[in-house]
Amino acid sequence: MISAQKYFHNNGVALMIGYNLINIYFFVMLFTAIYWAVHIKSVNSTGYATFMLALSFAIGIYIFGYAMELNSNTEAQILFWNQFEYLGIPFVSAFWLTAGLMYTGHFARHRVLLSLFIYVIPVITMVLRLTNDYHHLYFATVDFVYQGDKLLLNRIYGPWMFVQSIHSMLMIIITLGLFFVYFMKNREQKIGKIRLIVIASITATIGLLLSYFKPFGFIIDYMAICLPLTCLMVVIAIWKYDFLSAKARARSKAFESNRDAILLVSQQNIIIDYNKMASQLLGELGISLTEGDLDTTDVQAVGAAATAGKILAFVQGAGGFSG
Repeated sequence: MISAQKYFHNNGVALMIGYNLINIYFFVMLFTAIYWAVHIKSVNSTGYATFMLALSFAIGIYIFGYAMELNSNTEAQILFWNQFEYLGIPFVSAFWLTAGLMYTGHFARHRVLLSLFIYVIPVITMVLRLTNDYHHLYFATVDFVYQGDKLLLNRIYGPWMFVQSIHSMLMIIITLGLFFVYFMKNREQKIGKIRLIVIASITATIGLLLSYFKPFGFIIDYMAICLPLTCLMVVIAIWKYDFLSAKARARSKAFESNRDAILLVSQQNIIIDYNKMASQLLGELGISLTEGDLDTTDVQAVGAAATAGKILAFVQGAGGFSG
């Protein structure tokens, strides 16, 4: 029986179609993930959303560089784009763990120590890869091979490559453990969110293992294929299950920062909520907010202020009126 590798060696057309499909996949996933990550960050100001955005950009640098590497025709171009990838590769698992620590509330406790543990090795990895020609600690050797008509970079791992691989795997496993423990303690969390986060972590782990063992004989970076799926699943989890809370935070921020006075009162004339400007205006009208309710005279005074345009919105129960 002919092996898949031998088949593609003997069928350059099929090989080129395969690489073209991979390129299309890379660019679609790249723009999709980054678009949604930026959109979510615009409505969610939490720390973990910020690091999810950083994770998306790190993955974007990685897969863009790898797509360019696959489309390069000379050894110099391939080496350049491979180095470019390492502006993002070392930090993918680091951002992933940082986001997990922030989401579960563990990052603030030992911020300095955790930052050193998470980021020292990725920074060293980036430097060693960019200077690998002088020491060969990251790649012991690099050469070039053809699969069909495609020129590809073949790498033999150096000692630091194993350090980075172990570190990345550890980051992913710790993140998976953090989410698992957190969701077990917070059973009210949506099961779909748990499922997406777990599958995302497992997908990243599979990509790392496939890239290391290369079980199918192809010289391809499986991690670059798996990571966009990981990123997209995380973005979907944030969007689908955290967006309502993000909307609530956004509305609260808009409510508080509004330069117009806004007052919410129940049909029993109990004050439900008000912003800073409403507090100032009611103080000028001699109405105290500490009592928690309004008498008939207060309601009339507030209504007159709303009618005069001094209060942007005065909502009383299901009816009410606004200025």
